[in-house]
Amino acid sequence: CRPLAPTSPCARASGPGRRLRRDMALMPEMLNELAEREKERVSSEREAQAGIRAVKDKVASAAEEFMQLRRAQDHEIGVIKAQYEKRIRDTVYASRQRVRKAQVELVEAEAQKELSERGLSTAEAEVAVLRRRVAELQAQLAQRHVAGEHRLQEIHCCMEARVNRISIQSEDRVAHMMDHRDKVRRACIDALNVVRAELQDQMSRAAIRAEGRTRFQELCDLASRCATYDMTQASYKELKAELVGLWQVQKSMRSPGPVLLDGSLAESEMTLLPGVPSPEPE
Repeated sequence: CRPLAPTSPCARASGPGRRLRRDMALMPEMLNELAEREKERVSSEREAQAGIRAVKDKVASAAEEFMQLRRAQDHEIGVIKAQYEKRIRDTVYASRQRVRKAQVELVEAEAQKELSERGLSTAEAEVAVLRRRVAELQAQLAQRHVAGEHRLQEIHCCMEARVNRISIQSEDRVAHMMDHRDKVRRACIDALNVVRAELQDQMSRAAIRAEGRTRFQELCDLASRCATYDMTQASYKELKAELVGLWQVQKSMRSPGPVLLDGSLAESEMTLLPGVPSPEPE
């Protein structure tokens, strides 16, 4: 504690005024502090209310989840109970069916036993009859076997004779076929030779015609380049001799046309002059 200072009458008179001024100076700060505290209180209240609402929402959602879980568990329990009861009913029904089926099978087995016994007695009687029949058939089989052997020997002799006869006939046929083959071969060779000679003749005549056309085309080209047909006497005679010789060769190599079905000759191939193009087939 501070010691009290000695006060005078003037000091005592000015004391309340100073305190008032000091309070008035501190009033804005106090108001600001009060406003900040009020804001803090309001914000804290709002935060508390928001936290309360969040907690309430969580509690409500948890309660709803709990109720849903409980309803799901109740539903699952009911389903399991229904399935268990259905399984029990199915098991009881299946057991009853098996018992009934076993009873029916037992009755059928007893009936089958009786039928089997009756069938066994009948089968024994039939076996005795069949044994007697087998003995008779064996005796007949032995007789037929002896007869079959004699027949087989006769057939064997007959087949050997036929095989020998067919072998001789086959050899004769083979010889005739060999002769026919040789004749056909010779005829084919002669025909091929004739065709080959005709083709060679045609090729030589085609070459000569092509040569004549080439020479005539060269003459035409030469005349077109020179633009005149004048030539010396020696050149004219030489060219005339070559053309006449070529025409004579073409005339001598001209062959008659093919023979038609009625025996007449077809129109022979037209001999073309050198330089004249041959007509092309349409």
